[in-house]
Amino acid sequence: MRKLYYFILDKLIFQYFHWLLGKRIRKFSELATGKTLDIGCGDKPYKHLFGDVTELIGTNSSDYYNELDRLPSETDVVCDDGTQLPFGDSEFDTVLNFQVLPVFKDMDAFFLEIRRVLKD
Repeated sequence: MRKLYYFILDKLIFQYFHWLLGKRIRKFSELATGKTLDIGCGDKPYKHLFGDVTELIGTNSSDYYNELDRLPSETDVVCDDGTQLPFGDSEFDTVLNFQVLPVFKDMDAFFLEIRRVLKD
């Protein structure tokens, strides 16, 4: 029953949501340039919308995907805490975050960490 639930959730509901969100993201995708970090990238369903980025690095949390018994194939870096990203200061031109903002426990620390890894 649990596998059926995840199938319905992943294949039907999420696919429609990705399509709908993708339409909105497309309007702003041209703003993303250079080296880009996608926090909580999942399987990078919007990767094709960001043609102007030179490098797209995706992170995912192992805790979340333990329930699915897999990490998405598009995961470049596993980091379980959005407040301690394993990247240098001012390393990224753009930071993306779709659909996962509510999972971070300390929003202030999360946004400070994004500021740290973004170039001025």
